[in-house]
Amino acid sequence: ALLISDIIVVTSQKVKNELLDLNWSITAPVVVIPLGAYKSEVSLNKNVIISKVKKFIAVSTIEPRKGYAISLDAADMAWRDGADFIYIIVGRYGWSQTKLRERILSHDLYGEKLIWLEDIDDTELAELYEMSKYLIFSSIDEGFGLPPLEAMSRGVPVVADEIEALMRG
Repeated sequence: ALLISDIIVVTSQKVKNELLDLNWSITAPVVVIPLGAYKSEVSLNKNVIISKVKKFIAVSTIEPRKGYAISLDAADMAWRDGADFIYIIVGRYGWSQTKLRERILSHDLYGEKLIWLEDIDDTELAELYEMSKYLIFSSIDEGFGLPPLEAMSRGVPVVADEIEALMRG
C-alpha cells in the first residue's frame, strides 16, 4: 500500500527516517504530523481553579482499565495527610464505572481539589497540560498512551504504573 499511496502520514521524524531508510521505491511525500502535541495561547474557559496550588492531571476516558480508582485512592491518602494539590480528571465517562463516577461526584473535595472535566477541547487540554505539575497515568491495561506523550512534549513529568508489575500482583 505504501508504494501506491498518494501521501504517507507518520507521527514522528524518527518513523519517517526509518521508513525512508527501508530503500523502498516510495514516491509519495511522507508527512510528519505529531499526535496532539501543540502549544496553546488560548485561555481555559472552564471552571478550573487557576491558582498557585500544584495541579495533577489525568487524561483518559473513565473506564475499568484506566486505573482511576487507584489514583483517587492515592489522592485521598495524600489529602488526609495534609497535601495541598488539585487533582483534575479530564475525560468522558466510558463504561462499567458507575461506582467510581458516583465516588467522584459525591466526593467531599469535588469542585475544590477534585475536578472532573468531561468535555473540553484540544486547546483547553493543552492549557491544562501547561499549568500541571504532573500527569497521572494509572492505567492498568494500556496500549498506546497518547496523554504521556502530550505531557512529555510540554515538559510535564509523567507518573505511570508499571503494568507488568501490576499484572504479577
